[in-house]
Amino acid sequence: MKHQSTLTILLGLALIPALVTGCDPAESDAGELSELGFEDEELSERSSTCEQACSSEFQQCRWACPGGALVQGPDGPMSNPCWEECYDEFDTCKNEDFQYASPSYQICHLDVDQHLFDVDIEFYTADVWEDQSCAGQQDHYKKRYMGKVSCSNFSALFDSSSCAAKIESKLIQYGYQGYTPTFPDANVDACPWPRL
Repeated sequence: MKHQSTLTILLGLALIPALVTGCDPAESDAGELSELGFEDEELSERSSTCEQACSSEFQQCRWACPGGALVQGPDGPMSNPCWEECYDEFDTCKNEDFQYASPSYQICHLDVDQHLFDVDIEFYTADVWEDQSCAGQQDHYKKRYMGKVSCSNFSALFDSSSCAAKIESKLIQYGYQGYTPTFPDANVDACPWPRL
């Protein structure tokens, strides 16, 4: 319940500038896109180019399908599965199609969860995802949970070094796998953007 009221307050605060300035949410989306390095003309130009390139591939795919749009099935005419595959390929070609590419090898977020008797420190990384479609958008990132360490609140009161030692040990373990810490502080999400 506490999280819900906090979320409501944050959403309310986020809407204040729009109410005061009377800005159109669609205009702010366009601004956000340009901040990410996408210009409106560039997006529409790339979209129309993809539409043309993917349409010709789509036509070739359909011509290669035997039997046309409908084929005879056991219960009468049915849509040709080959044509359905062509439609799927066209959709994938034209629209974004992000596929896993590689790990970023960054430990970019330590999330500290306080509980009644203990504290969980969760480690997160971000994996790189590439757009395999004609649109060819820049790489995106998806956060991934790596693991956690738990520390008792009671032992932390008397000996905070034991919890710090657990965190350090976990970071060393991930370091052997090639991961490097990039977070500036606990509870600061420093994972790269844009995200999926």
